[in-house]
Amino acid sequence: MHRKIIFTVSCLLIISASACFAGLNYYEEKVHKFNYTVEGEIEIKPDKAVFPIILTIQGNSYADSLKNTQRITHQIISELKQLDNTVFTASPSDFFKQRDRGKTLLDVSFWRNDENKPESKLIFNIYVNFKTDHTFWQRAEFLAEAHDFIDRFIKRYKEDETVSVYPEETYYEIDRIEQYREEIIRSIYEKAKTMADIIASEEKVNLDIRQVTFGQHIVKEILNFNRASLTINADIEFAFDKTGENAN
Repeated sequence: MHRKIIFTVSCLLIISASACFAGLNYYEEKVHKFNYTVEGEIEIKPDKAVFPIILTIQGNSYADSLKNTQRITHQIISELKQLDNTVFTASPSDFFKQRDRGKTLLDVSFWRNDENKPESKLIFNIYVNFKTDHTFWQRAEFLAEAHDFIDRFIKRYKEDETVSVYPEETYYEIDRIEQYREEIIRSIYEKAKTMADIIASEEKVNLDIRQVTFGQHIVKEILNFNRASLTINADIEFAFDKTGENAN
């Protein structure tokens, strides 16, 4: 997977560091320390797109509505398999799984509608499973194909008052986020070293990185189907001595 480590040292951070040094009395104590919070960040691409579909089926009884729900679900999955089955897959949504959007989806529910007729509702997912070598345009084409597939089913049952096919908002997922922790930590060390080199050059002192305390959680931000970032915050303790030699 193509990934890019982001190295950004804010001008404001450098200015703040200089101001911090200006306010210190270098000669009051041999060793001086100061701390900064550094953000380690890498860019990756989402592994999959998720299309939640809600099927609401009316029947003469709950058993009848559920039977029709099964029939239509199997039909959708069967036709989906005619597409590239290495990319497109489907399955019922995970029972009571908490989504990133904070919305809990149930697999099947039953109730009577405004006309007092039994209905069943099934929520399932269509997945677009991206490969590591898929380009931007390949990913976009797969998404367009999934949208077209869903639109065909919506139109098929548009005139049927007993069937409702409703797509929810598409979202994207990253698999096995923990596998990236080591790479993010490496980016933090590299960023801290860059900061130390710049500050040492400006202030004419030698800096040591005394201690690094890492945050436990990896924060993800998924911008679109082709771009996402993972970050970990870390508290960096720098040290220098009044002679300009590395602090022990």
